[in-house]
Formats: sequence, structure tokens, C-alpha cells
Amino acid sequence: MSTTKLHHLAVVVADIKRSAKIYCELLGLGPATEITYDPQQKVHIQFLSGPALGDLQLELLAPDGEDSPAAAALKKGGGPNHLCFE
Repeated sequence: MSTTKLHHLAVVVADIKRSAKIYCELLGLGPATEITYDPQQKVHIQFLSGPALGDLQLELLAPDGEDSPAAAALKKGGGPNHLCFE
């Protein structure tokens, strides 16, 4: 039987740079990746990691326009969006 491992928790945010700074200050995290763009989902993405999360990463998602699938979540206040297992 194989073991499933939680890889990351995604959070929808309005501003990645501002949100990353807050998470880094509050939880002692740091950037695990640069900010990238996913044209298919129309979101800017950055992963954060640090000792407070163990092997788990935090994925920040910022919609790029109203037609981004993440924009609807942001209109509802943003916050936790999905879990990803590997």
C-alpha cells in the first residue's frame, strides 16, 4: 500500500507580494519559488516554505483578472482554496 503525502495548501490572495510578506513575518516562512504566472488558470503563483510547515508548502494564488477561476474565490474573501497530495 502506498502512502499519500500532503504537498501543499493553496490560498487565494489579492496581492502575492503583500501576502507573502505577512506569512513570512508571522510564520517564519520564506519563498520556495519565485512568483510565476499560469496562463491557463490566469493566476500568479508563489510557494512558501519553512520550519513551521515541515514538509508542507503554502501556495499563494492571485487571480489575474475577472476571468480567472480564482477570481470568484477572491470575491468571496479569498482564503484556503485546495489541498494537493503527491
